[in-house]
Amino acid sequence: MLWFQKSREQWVRYGDRNTKFFHMQTIIRRKANKIHGLFVSDGSWSSDSELLQKEALV
Repeated sequence: MLWFQKSREQWVRYGDRNTKFFHMQTIIRRKANKIHGLFVSDGSWSSDSELLQKEALV
């Protein structure tokens, strides 16, 4: 997928920019959309990746 496709509406608004611009926009979006933790079955919040994997398989 091309960087301008990943940058969504900003490509239309700002026009054709260099790859660094699109790369940074994608990195920022990935960080903002990252799931840092979930509520597990006992109702507590967990950010432990091993526990989350076990919960997902249950």
